[in-house]
Amino acid sequence: MAAILLLAVVAANTPGPAPLPVFSNGARLGWSAALPIILGGCAAATMLVLAVGCSP
Repeated sequence: MAAILLLAVVAANTPGPAPLPVFSNGARLGWSAALPIILGGCAAATMLVLAVGCSP
């Protein structure tokens, strides 16, 4: 459990490729255009944590 918490803390504070399109679409088209990208990034991060946490 400590390993997953450490991964979550590090991943939450490490910039990745998702913020750039979120900022770009949010600035140009508004919040509703950025929401699918935000949800996709959250889903991808969740799948990554589950894949790492559930591996033998």
